[in-house]
Amino acid sequence: MEDHVPHEAIYQLLTAPTVPVGLSALVGDRIYPVGVEEDVQAPYITYSQVNEDFTSTKDGLVSNGYVFEVAIYGNRPSECVRGAKNIRKALNLKTHEVPDLGTLRLKVFDQADEPYDDEADLFSTVVQFRARKIS
Repeated sequence: MEDHVPHEAIYQLLTAPTVPVGLSALVGDRIYPVGVEEDVQAPYITYSQVNEDFTSTKDGLVSNGYVFEVAIYGNRPSECVRGAKNIRKALNLKTHEVPDLGTLRLKVFDQADEPYDDEADLFSTVVQFRARKIS
């Protein structure tokens, strides 16, 4: 599986017409893979693949899906809480068809709330997901 595949699926789901109105109203088009330039105005979202998880079977290692993080950065903790809630609504238990790969199902499995980044002068909430191939 190629590294760019989950990135494309995540971006498409976060910008789909079905995304919660609260998310698009909060961040607009400020959704970026991996990181942002210094001059980007908060609130904004970043997303990145953490790893590809594997399960050991009698035939060797088999992919158990991708682990990725979606983070929202804001000037106030309330922006991060509201954004994370809408990120979960946009991605949790959703499926997405990826050409040449099949269907991925996404599921939230962890969240870290509102840590403050002194250097960026922003709050953030990080939501971790797993994307598994289901067909």
